Amino acid sequence: MSGTKTIDQSQSGWSRAYQRLTPETAVLLLIDHQSGLVSGVRDLAPDEVRHNVVAFARAARVLRVPVVLTSTAPMMWGPTLPELTEALPGVENIERSFINAWDEPRIRDAVTRTGRQKLLIGGITTHVCLAFPAMSAVADGYDVYALLDASGTWSDLLRLTAIEQMRQAGVTITSGSAAFVEMLHNNASPIAGEFYAALDLPATRYMPRRDKPMSYSISTLLTRNLHDVFGENDPERRRAAIDDIFTEDGVFYDPSKGVYRGRDEIDRVAGAIRATHPDFRYQPIAGPEELGNGGRIQWVSGRPGEAPAYAGTDFIIARDGRIAALYLFLDKLP
Repeated sequence: MSGTKTIDQSQSGWSRAYQRLTPETAVLLLIDHQSGLVSGVRDLAPDEVRHNVVAFARAARVLRVPVVLTSTAPMMWGPTLPELTEALPGVENIERSFINAWDEPRIRDAVTRTGRQKLLIGGITTHVCLAFPAMSAVADGYDVYALLDASGTWSDLLRLTAIEQMRQAGVTITSGSAAFVEMLHNNASPIAGEFYAALDLPATRYMPRRDKPMSYSISTLLTRNLHDVFGENDPERRRAAIDDIFTEDGVFYDPSKGVYRGRDEIDRVAGAIRATHPDFRYQPIAGPEELGNGGRIQWVSGRPGEAPAYAGTDFIIARDGRIAALYLFLDKLP
């Protein structure tokens, strides 16, 4: 049963050596950001919490940090914030009855499947929906970060007692604003502009706002196409990515098989290609290259731990921050 381990204080968050957060080691768990619960928050402004959790969900997508979303008793607490579900296309909203989200096997399994050990959690309320699963996940061996700016509760007293309880259990108390900026690591990153636009910090709001739906940099489009479309086994996630990064009239040119027009056709052929080698992973062999409204990325693919089976180069032409044309060329193995 989850939560039965006893944590020695020497292993708690107070004495643990600092380890940087990275997009490759983190997973974001968002718990009960529902309209009725958000409206009752009193330790922070409800609109601030609403803004923050949506911003962190968008930033997670830019950084390719997996997100697990859950809600409970919608007839009592209302639906999940619609702008949050809009920010997470293809992400299942796991509806549960357990008060402690960590008691729900589907949530633990979803986190486990990511293979990440640094668990970022935001929840409403702080004293229940954040604190209970945070402490339980620590007991199960996770390195847990409580995002206070993505959480809220009914009073300052409940917030303070929850913080102290979590600290004693070894949870790292932090903010999503700090955690996500730490994961960006370098302001010279080609995704930095897109990242800050998604995060929408007060200090960066002078930046031009993107109209919905969000547009992406050439580098992000190249990388997401490789991993989220042709490297994705889950049909719903793959289709959500295609809808997000391809124009409606997007075209995929495969010199060996033909031309595929529109999102439906691209979805069909990407699924067929993935089905032939579901265990293959795509690995860029160099960073994305941008030139005007186009760019390219070179990659290899194969089973993890084995020599690559294929090598190729993807070229794209972008329009309004989405892929209008994708050209695939198979290369000789390096």
